[in-house]
Amino acid sequence: MLVRAGLSSTERIEAAREHARRTGTTVVEALAATGALEEGELAAFLQSRLLIPAVDAQIFDQVPAEVTDLLDAALAHRLGAFPVSLDDQGNLTVALVDPTDGAVVDEIAAATGKYVVRAVAPASELRSALARRYGSPPASQPSEPSAPAGGVVAPAAPAASDEPAAAPPTVDASAPGAASAAPQSATAAWEPPLASADDEPEPLSAEAFGRVIPRIVAAQTREDITRLVLDFLGAGFRRVILFVHAHGELRGREARGDDLDLDAVRLVRIPASEPSVFSKVITSKRPYFGPLRSETAIDRAFSAAFGGLTGNILVLPVLLRDKVPVLIFASGTSYPVDPRSIQELADGVSGALERLILRQKTAG
Repeated sequence: MLVRAGLSSTERIEAAREHARRTGTTVVEALAATGALEEGELAAFLQSRLLIPAVDAQIFDQVPAEVTDLLDAALAHRLGAFPVSLDDQGNLTVALVDPTDGAVVDEIAAATGKYVVRAVAPASELRSALARRYGSPPASQPSEPSAPAGGVVAPAAPAASDEPAAAPPTVDASAPGAASAAPQSATAAWEPPLASADDEPEPLSAEAFGRVIPRIVAAQTREDITRLVLDFLGAGFRRVILFVHAHGELRGREARGDDLDLDAVRLVRIPASEPSVFSKVITSKRPYFGPLRSETAIDRAFSAAFGGLTGNILVLPVLLRDKVPVLIFASGTSYPVDPRSIQELADGVSGALERLILRQKTAG
């Protein structure tokens, strides 16, 4: 990610990895130690690219003892982890020295029994906060999270990577008491825009929907269906993310958008049952097109991860019988969208997948 973003080079990444192997630090800390990237800039990059919350230094001294007591001192120092909030649903937000290390998150979840929401802070600020709250690291414990030689661990990251693995950018649900966002219904009649002079329909116009839906219905594989839907929405929206709904979570799978890193998107985790625009769409089984009102903790954090989501968003459910196994999120469009066409797209994708599954069962 750092190389693609133009913030570092492959040579500097390799030098940081060697430094991490030699000193026993994390790759994230080694990047700052070797001068590959200033740690504040690195923390800001991880926050924006991985869509995770950032924790300001002054927050650490304000965290209640009942939250920090969820991790004992030795474990907090070893993992480079500082618990910062616990919400009413039991989600524990933890600031991490290295938010790309999936093994660290798993260990915290096992130790606390909580759903762990990753956050990031500059390493030196977090280490200082750990010393103030928990005391100095025990002499028998290393002060950095353990990592295998050559880099950190993150599930489903590319096998051959020259950088730290991308973290699951779960959203911060740490603000309790938020009301759920109510979908906004269309009240005015919609007038479809005219096709452009070259006979290519305007993105997201009724004509554009009318052209792509038959192609989706006729698609012969799931991959073709996914590609057609994402390419179509990607032509009209700045960002498009396809989530798989499984085990009570929304998990990022595919995406379109110049500012989205696919490796990071594929590790996104969002609680699916807690109040949010996503859970409302899952429950109602109907698409939502309108502003993200940010009335719930998840919605606020999701918006903040993008630097604020303005204008209308789309949350499109894909149904298989009475389940919603797939959810598609899109944001950043200036085109008018016909609500009827959105529903037709959802119905077309759902029907195409059901027919595909039926054909596969019949053939088997």
